[in-house]
Amino acid sequence: MLAERRGTVSFKTFESFPSDRLTHAIFDRIGGVSPDPYHSLNMSISTGDSIENVRENRHRAFHAIGIPPAAMATVWQVHGTRTITVNGQPCDPSNKADALITAMPEVALFMSFADCVPILLYDPVQHVAGIAHAGWKGTIRGIAHTVVREMGRNFGCRPADIHAAIGPSISAERYPV
Repeated sequence: MLAERRGTVSFKTFESFPSDRLTHAIFDRIGGVSPDPYHSLNMSISTGDSIENVRENRHRAFHAIGIPPAAMATVWQVHGTRTITVNGQPCDPSNKADALITAMPEVALFMSFADCVPILLYDPVQHVAGIAHAGWKGTIRGIAHTVVREMGRNFGCRPADIHAAIGPSISAERYPV
């Protein structure tokens, strides 16, 4: 992973994804407006932080990577395997799912993670991107397999062409299972 900082916002990117074709970032908790205990760049509406703080933090994060916040497609994450295909229609953030896929470069797939595992997927042949929220329940139920299957079903992606990257998550030291 490559560490970057733009203005006050810091984030990481995967060097295995082509930066000229896919803008992506995993944000640290630095550079936002949320007070303790949210630690600055909180972007989750389900934590108890104010919606104004979360909106400002999301605005700062999107600005840092050059994407308009209005491009954001997100869902209400529920620790399952449901995958939503974003095809240009507004994605209702109250939709319950744990993965998003799209072939539209103007759509920004967005999810928040605390201790669960973020999985980013990209098919450079079909230019299809995906993101999955893999908690232990979703992992057991096959969230990664489901996303790859849906990328194939909806966009003709072949599993051999799909690159995947796993983002930071809680460690066994902090969360013994």
